[in-house]
Amino acid sequence: MLSPSSATIDLGDKPAEYLRVPSVCAYLVLSQDEPKVWAWVRGDGGFDAAPKVIKGKDAMVRISALSLELPLAEIYKDFPETT
Repeated sequence: MLSPSSATIDLGDKPAEYLRVPSVCAYLVLSQDEPKVWAWVRGDGGFDAAPKVIKGKDAMVRISALSLELPLAEIYKDFPETT
């Protein structure tokens, strides 16, 4: 989970390192403040330079290499609703 104190490392230094590892097919960073994921997912041409930002409890993280569909509603099921 992303915290303000680790945001620079989790969204900058760590992805730069992990995305160079050939066996890594995805790197996800989850917000602890809202239903939000920064997702780097390896495609045919490798990783995009910037993450895809996925937001909202109705959203889904898809990692085709793992045949994975991860609903944010499941991750954040105990997260309070905001109005």
